[in-house]
Amino acid sequence: MSRIAFQKDEMTKIEEDFKKIPLDEGTMERISQMAVFFHDIFPSLTLMCTKGTILLSLKEWQMKNKIRVDDIPNLPRAKMQKAVADINVMVKERIKKLVLRKEDEAKVEEIFAEALEKALKMY
Repeated sequence: MSRIAFQKDEMTKIEEDFKKIPLDEGTMERISQMAVFFHDIFPSLTLMCTKGTILLSLKEWQMKNKIRVDDIPNLPRAKMQKAVADINVMVKERIKKLVLRKEDEAKVEEIFAEALEKALKMY
């Protein structure tokens, strides 16, 4: 699979937004762990941009669902799996908006489908 290229200007905007948001140590640690996972899959996406993309997706999910991300592990299994799937879609859609070549969007879809399958097996 060829390497997916991303829009540098858009990555820089997300990085700058991420730097402005104060995070507690626990939240930063969780975002960093997720970012390393995605950065391994998308090495041409900067780690800081990956963190920003994840943070924006988590905030969006929290606002839509009126549930703190920290509370996801305490949800019933079906609701937890739905939360993971919903967040996966949000991160995927944000990353698709960053791709440089339209044809790479299908690769992103494929990668996220595999990632979701693996994540749901953990729950």
